[in-house]
Amino acid sequence: WWSRGDVTDAAGALVRRSEALKEKSATLCGYYLNEVGRLYTTFGDRQKAAKFFRLACEAVPDYSYPKYEHSAADRRDMVSMSGLALGAAAWDCGVLDESCAVQAAEFWKSVLLYEDIPFPVTQEAILSRLAVHAGKRTNKSEVVTCALDWLGECADFLIRLAEKMPRLYHYLSLVAALRGRSVESRKFHKEYIDKYRNFASFYSLSASYRH
Repeated sequence: WWSRGDVTDAAGALVRRSEALKEKSATLCGYYLNEVGRLYTTFGDRQKAAKFFRLACEAVPDYSYPKYEHSAADRRDMVSMSGLALGAAAWDCGVLDESCAVQAAEFWKSVLLYEDIPFPVTQEAILSRLAVHAGKRTNKSEVVTCALDWLGECADFLIRLAEKMPRLYHYLSLVAALRGRSVESRKFHKEYIDKYRNFASFYSLSASYRH
């Protein structure tokens, strides 16, 4: 059904399979709900995709196994964050109009509220914003104004994160350049070179001591 584009029957089969496994294995139940999210992402129904990614996360149990480094609460946060990130990515797929841009931004904003986010996830949030998919406008001046407003929001968003993640000064330099702020762009590029180099050197040295 999925390969033939029969979304209704494919989604129905996956949901029924998930329901059948609810009592036997909550993890497999969540897996099939996640597949429904992937299905809807493939066929451009972002709203339903985000809904099923959320349901998949809610279905996954938060058992605490002693062999795992993280607590049950930490793993629950990681699962929830992953569901939101998948929902955000669904809004980033396909034709990117203004409403999709806003929805993706809201999802990514929720993702970034979590602690200890892997850098690739943060990077995806930034690239989503940098897409500047501002939608259709009636004239060129409106396009420019909307793009600059969006870039301004992107700069504010990056500044809040850059102290914890020095690599983000590279993106700040780009955003400043796109806004026509050459002095600010050079300043952020210097921050990137100075802070990220020191940051990377520190962790490289720490790793060598551990070995």
